Amino acid sequence: MHLSTQLSLAREASDSSRINQIQEIVAWECQQHRFALLRRATGRPRGRSVSSVQVEQGGHSIEISGEEEVTNAIISEVHNKRFTLASDAPICHGPLFVDF
Repeated sequence: MHLSTQLSLAREASDSSRINQIQEIVAWECQQHRFALLRRATGRPRGRSVSSVQVEQGGHSIEISGEEEVTNAIISEVHNKRFTLASDAPICHGPLFVDF
């Protein structure tokens, strides 16, 4: 607000050096704002990678570690259940579902 007022006053006075200075300040502040937005968007990661998983087997939980074992446990516990839970819904056991 202040800079735009000063810029209009400098234009009325035809003071080219002040006009250039004010325009440089406005451009610098715009660039700083853009970089602040980029820093906020691409800041530090907020989480870490999964290094171990607890899985229930036989009534007690087992901790699994190791990259391949953790990946397989996540796939079997989360992804497989996510895509098969719908088949357990009551609507999937009606007479219309049997035809398909």
